Amino acid sequence: MAQKIRLVVSYLLCIVIFVFVFQFILADHISLKWPDMRYTLLVCLAIASFVNLYKHPRDVAISLFVPAALSAAIAPKLLFLSKDVKIFGNMIWSELGFFLFAYLLINLLHYLLYNFLKYRKSVAVFITILKIILTMYPITFISYFIAIRDILDTVSVIAVYQTNIQESKEFLLGIISPSIAILIIVTAVIVSWLFWQSTRSVEFHSLGQRKCSTLVVFILLWLTPLKITDCYVKKIVDNSQEYLQSVRNFRSYRYNSDGTPKIIPATTSLSGDNQTFILVLGESQARDHMNAYGYKRNTTPWLTPKRLDPNFIFFENAYSSHTLTMKVLSMALTEANQYNKRDFAETYSIIDIAKAAGFKTVWLSNQAKYGNFSTPTTVISDMCDQQIWVNTEADFSNKFDEYLLKYLPELPKQGRNLVVIHLSGSHYEYKDRYPDEYRKFDNSDDLPLTDIKSVQKVNEYDNSVLYTDYVLSKIYEYAESNKNVAGIMYLSDHGEDAFADNKHIVGLFRFRMSRIPLFIYLSSEYQRNNKDILNNLLHNRQMYFSNDFVYDTILNILKIDQKFYEPYNSLASDKYNYQPSDLTTLNGQIKLSDDNKKE
Repeated sequence: MAQKIRLVVSYLLCIVIFVFVFQFILADHISLKWPDMRYTLLVCLAIASFVNLYKHPRDVAISLFVPAALSAAIAPKLLFLSKDVKIFGNMIWSELGFFLFAYLLINLLHYLLYNFLKYRKSVAVFITILKIILTMYPITFISYFIAIRDILDTVSVIAVYQTNIQESKEFLLGIISPSIAILIIVTAVIVSWLFWQSTRSVEFHSLGQRKCSTLVVFILLWLTPLKITDCYVKKIVDNSQEYLQSVRNFRSYRYNSDGTPKIIPATTSLSGDNQTFILVLGESQARDHMNAYGYKRNTTPWLTPKRLDPNFIFFENAYSSHTLTMKVLSMALTEANQYNKRDFAETYSIIDIAKAAGFKTVWLSNQAKYGNFSTPTTVISDMCDQQIWVNTEADFSNKFDEYLLKYLPELPKQGRNLVVIHLSGSHYEYKDRYPDEYRKFDNSDDLPLTDIKSVQKVNEYDNSVLYTDYVLSKIYEYAESNKNVAGIMYLSDHGEDAFADNKHIVGLFRFRMSRIPLFIYLSSEYQRNNKDILNNLLHNRQMYFSNDFVYDTILNILKIDQKFYEPYNSLASDKYNYQPSDLTTLNGQIKLSDDNKKE
């Protein structure tokens, strides 16, 4: 028994070394976090316990480790080649854990059939077929990449859901040339032959049925807690299904039972024909880290002087309605808010109402189009007349926000327009959100002496705020050079607790995660023509505000009929009179009056 335990331990050590080397080879950002790697290491322990059943332990490498490692490497490598994105360690752990788990189950089944059935050649054929089916995952990805130089992603899966058999056939025939078809067939044949040769030559130790069953139960007990749900293919399938379900629910509210769109009788009393309004949505930016709001570091060299510009109005007490982007924007951009408890799928958005009132709507984004944290935003943006997405993956873009600037000249200049620009801003990892020339803060100067977990993280966060200030300055320059721009509103979805490195995790809530910047620029012409709105905004500068009222405020500034928003929810209205004790964050769990502004 002691010898068997020593063997298991030695096998486990070799396997763990293998998976860590695999991580270091493939990942741009290594992850040694226990939540990322625990399930994969648990599979490794199960495999180490399983090796003793082979007469020749080398068979484990041939029948399990080699195909699992090659399969696990495909999605990360193709993602890098096609999208030029950085590969994070948690993805490597997920992919490797999934394929080690899958091949372990197949080999465990092989072991059972080997012991209980006499027809071992038939068993080998069956196991080979299972391995071939599993191998279709990497072969499909490689073939797709060769055909169109891109990786199968959420967009591809959505396209499959939304097409019919004939369209799918035409698409496949259009991208698969004869040479690619031959390559696929030859590859499949070679892989099948290799699997057959390796499977038929495997020999297991024979054990009695009771011992065999006991061992199987032992291994399955180790595997029971496994929840390997983050492998790439499952993620894109889940994201696409979630997106399509949200689309169905959200869109059904906008259409009659016969399929015709509902008529929304919205109008605007705005004077002037050529006017563009821009709503800029920041990401994870806390006003606590902005010099324009009193932070010691000069993180906002462009914005701070605008405090003295009469065209700019700064709001001192704006808060987010939640710390999760999905929850925030599903309320900020629609009739839903923390207080009316409206269901997102049964509300109109600022896009719906603005379009109905005659505005052309444009969505320009550097956020992910599909994914668990962006679906409500995506279905809202789908209602726009024009969409420009820099990043179409279910992850954060590796393109800096200034990449959006080149699309500004393409924005409409005639007629009335509403443009939404969605930044990546200061989303974690902060250091990936800005180019090298914005690495200004690299020490502890002007930082508080206490309550800082990582000076490096604070520096990276402040650099990202500095970079966002630059991007905003360029959007403003565009507005100044195009006199049709009548207004700009900027706010962040939520803040960030960079000091304690708590990011914006709900369970670690501090008000730093909810304190956000909010400012509005109004052109001189707009101010002259709408003095009532200007005076109301100036009067409400010190009022407390939760950003689920952005919908009402925007429509008020656009001078849309009041029946489509609540004036008492709008900063541009003389009816706005909320006190801190009236407003909340985290969907009503915490009152804004609880904020002592010391943390």
